[in-house]
Amino acid sequence: MTNQAKKKTLKDAKALGLIPPKEKRTMIAKVSNHVTRQIIKFAQKHHFIITPVGYSYYVASFAEFGCCPCAPPRKSCPCEESVNEVLTLGKCKCQLFWISYETYLAEKFKEGE
Repeated sequence: MTNQAKKKTLKDAKALGLIPPKEKRTMIAKVSNHVTRQIIKFAQKHHFIITPVGYSYYVASFAEFGCCPCAPPRKSCPCEESVNEVLTLGKCKCQLFWISYETYLAEKFKEGE
């Protein structure tokens, strides 16, 4: 694909609203950095692990929509509900936080699946 064709494709994608304006992308990036720091501090405080799969999707979705992508009524994340879920179930509803890496592996790689 030529540079001119790439520019036209990008322009068409922007016109269709498939790519948000630069201001929105900048705002999402700033919020994503803030959310990332919150998640890491929360996990450290509670001695949880963070799922290695889907993490960037989760952060980007939270930054864009302003709520938990798995439980929209939850307006803050991390939240106390996730602490209770991890302590009782071994993972939170979103499966972002886990009680241990062993629990994560056991869930993700169950025998016979």
